[in-house]
Amino acid sequence: MTLSILWRSEGRLHLASDSRISFAGSGATDIGVKVMRLPIRVRGTELDQLDQHNILLDATYGFSYAGSLVNAATFKHLIEDLLIDIQYIPADEPLSFIEICRFLGRYSELVSTEIMSRLAENGAYTFFIAGWCPLIKNLRGARFHLRQESGKTVATFEEIVENDGTYVALGSGAPEFIQLMRDRPVSWHNILLTLNQVIDEEKIPTVGGDIQYGSFNRLGNFSASGLVRVSNERAVINGQTFGPSEQRIMKYRGFHLYNDWSPESDRFWPSPNFIEISVPSNRESNDRFIEDSRKLFNHS
Repeated sequence: MTLSILWRSEGRLHLASDSRISFAGSGATDIGVKVMRLPIRVRGTELDQLDQHNILLDATYGFSYAGSLVNAATFKHLIEDLLIDIQYIPADEPLSFIEICRFLGRYSELVSTEIMSRLAENGAYTFFIAGWCPLIKNLRGARFHLRQESGKTVATFEEIVENDGTYVALGSGAPEFIQLMRDRPVSWHNILLTLNQVIDEEKIPTVGGDIQYGSFNRLGNFSASGLVRVSNERAVINGQTFGPSEQRIMKYRGFHLYNDWSPESDRFWPSPNFIEISVPSNRESNDRFIEDSRKLFNHS
């Protein structure tokens, strides 16, 4: 499974998750893409000055999931193609976030029914959708539940995190996350620190890797961000103490984008957004500092 969280704080919606993908009987990798953008453009039935159907909504939603990568990714790629230029027909019912969720539910059923017929319980998943509602002019979020009935998937959804200071967590790491958050106010800082704690504790084998995060800008569009992990590290090598030293690890979707980058061999500079968060030392950051310190020791 995984750990994914949707919450509302500081006046906006946020999505976050870990980065681990588990393969039944074949280990795991920590480069899973779990917090994603979902571009959406909905046209109406009226013609504008250029004889084009009018645009009712042009926005970027957020998507995150817990469970089967195959099921979630297939669904996400399908709806991304469909939603980039889709027409809303009803004249008596204004377009809303709820109407979009109903559409998504229908297609999640079609995809999941086929996947589950092959993978059974290994194909199960659930997901979050968040985005701008053109009806009430605000950001809204929903959790989708997919269950099996008579060989077919039935999707239902519920609107969540309607008020500031609320969150919902999904996946195998959710019980541990909820326990740790029990006495903590819901804020950007506390949610991410608690997610980082669940990852670093390594109590849950299916939760690991790096934090993935995304949120909405002032125009109501979602974007994902990389993480600058700031920690204080200390190492002792042959009696010599190195640190404490502030160390920064910059990663995006589990990758060190810039470690091997050079103007001689690379013609493109990836430039995603990054957030910075101060966290306790963990095994990866400490091992990295020990390795760097050992190089300094050997050259001294």
